[in-house]
Amino acid sequence: MSMDKLIEKIAEKQNPTVAGLDPKLSYIPEHIRSASYEKYGKTLEGAADAGWIALAAVAGTAVNIAALFAGRHIEKKYGAKLDEKLLQIENKLLAYRERVREKIKARDEEKKRKKQEDNDVNKSN
Repeated sequence: MSMDKLIEKIAEKQNPTVAGLDPKLSYIPEHIRSASYEKYGKTLEGAADAGWIALAAVAGTAVNIAALFAGRHIEKKYGAKLDEKLLQIENKLLAYRERVREKIKARDEEKKRKKQEDNDVNKSN
């Protein structure tokens, strides 16, 4: 059933990109296994290290592929207006960051004010 969903999503999105790491140690490239075994010995720790290194390589590749496809999609959608659109997005993010900073500052000032009020009340008692 999950394979059917995968096939449906691939067809729907027109993108057959799938990344994964099979759990068999023999699927990890020899040079990665050798380096990990040299560092940790032929132990569970050595095997785990090789697995993490291979996983990081797969994940890094997947991210780069996704960025490439996203970039092509954006370029097709916006064409020559791409720089203008990116500038608009950057300005929105900067404005949002400023609003968050203002809210944090106001929250901190309110905490400070309440703390001062509590101190004043305690001093008067």
